[in-house]
Amino acid sequence: SAELAALNCPSMEELFVPGSAPNKLCELSHDHNEPWPTTERQLAHDAAPAKIVLPTPGLNLAQDPRVPDSKEAFAFELVALKPLDQIEWVVDGISVHRTTGNETRYLWPLSPGRHTVKALVRAKDSAASIELAQVGFWVR
Repeated sequence: SAELAALNCPSMEELFVPGSAPNKLCELSHDHNEPWPTTERQLAHDAAPAKIVLPTPGLNLAQDPRVPDSKEAFAFELVALKPLDQIEWVVDGISVHRTTGNETRYLWPLSPGRHTVKALVRAKDSAASIELAQVGFWVR
């Protein structure tokens, strides 16, 4: 579908110029040709208040040699089932940024190598933070 791989989508490693990666989840059911449940329904099924959609697991990014390294960034993004109070983005075990309200994107400065990102989210109606599943990706 040329969209982000959903749960049972076939996938492959692919390199993207920063800013050109797909940003919509595939809605095709590759088993039955029926649409996938909406993101909100899938999140409710997973019992998490949010899910990281960018980067996708195993995503390979390539830095553009024509752009100064200090200007290159990749947007981490999550979708939320309900309003969030805070998101803490953690890359390679280090807290790198906190967003508040429904600001669900963070522009992370590209750094070559293998990386992991996870998010700690707190819903507006909760005092506890929930750790979302970690996603591995790499930058060439």
